[in-house]
Amino acid sequence: MLHQVIRTLIWNDVEKYIEDIFNIPCDQFGLLWVKKSWNGLIKQGLADYRNELERNLVLFRLLTLATMYGEFYELVTGETPSPSHDAWIESLDISPIRIGQIIGRHSYNANHYSSEDLLKISISRIINIYRKPIFNALVTEFGSDRKLFIGMWIAIKNTDSIFDTFDHYSDLEIQCDLLCPIDNDTDSDEDDDINLDSYLEKYEQEIKEESFILILDVKDSMLRAFDWITRGMNSRNIGL
Repeated sequence: MLHQVIRTLIWNDVEKYIEDIFNIPCDQFGLLWVKKSWNGLIKQGLADYRNELERNLVLFRLLTLATMYGEFYELVTGETPSPSHDAWIESLDISPIRIGQIIGRHSYNANHYSSEDLLKISISRIINIYRKPIFNALVTEFGSDRKLFIGMWIAIKNTDSIFDTFDHYSDLEIQCDLLCPIDNDTDSDEDDDINLDSYLEKYEQEIKEESFILILDVKDSMLRAFDWITRGMNSRNIGL
């Protein structure tokens, strides 16, 4: 039997998709959460693939991560990010044939749906299949569901005035041209990744300390988001 080489979609492979599907252009805190989360998926083998079908499965895990991020965003801000899953599929160049192969043609009666609805339903079902293993990977990576909440809270609320009161956050400011380089110079890309890793360490330290969350006024949005995470980040049907 022919041995299949195991490959991994590393951060450099998926970073180019982040702005489109997470809607966080040049947002250092959001990018740091996504990168740490993707590191967690890599550690659990959820970014590994041996063939083109499995590579598409990994890309669906990225879509699942983006969906969960968007749902948390809605809980915290009250604004619906309105993700367009079909647009994401096009951006990632995932073929509808692969979607059918993943979901299985006997999962439901396709004759009852239009082609557009069938695509949306299939994408949503695949995303929901991956929620639990991704949630488990995130909890493992962040250390607990509470620390996962704090990491996401920082990512979503990075423009909120609460961070103006923490002087040590000033060194977490990352220039937009650093995270979104215009040119494709190889050396520049390597430098960008090194800098992002250094900020990731500081971000992780803030999550470990976590005490600053306790001095904030607890709001309903915070409680809703925290409860949602502790229940496993189940589907909120955003954009479906």
